Amino acid sequence: IDDQDLTITISMGIAIFPEHGRQVDSLTNHAEKALQESKRLGGNTVTYYTPEEHIPTSNRVHLENALRKA
Repeated sequence: IDDQDLTITISMGIAIFPEHGRQVDSLTNHAEKALQESKRLGGNTVTYYTPEEHIPTSNRVHLENALRKA
């Protein structure tokens, strides 16, 4: 604009119907979680919602330990 360089970046979170939800509220919530992850990764990123990434940490650690023992 007016001989000035302009850099545009984008962060995007994606949730897919019906895998990530069947209701608008659920899909929107999951897309928002994926967007937050994109921003956490530094932005300018596209992130797909994955339920495994959103398991509370204590549950995730317990699950990982159980899988190691299996």
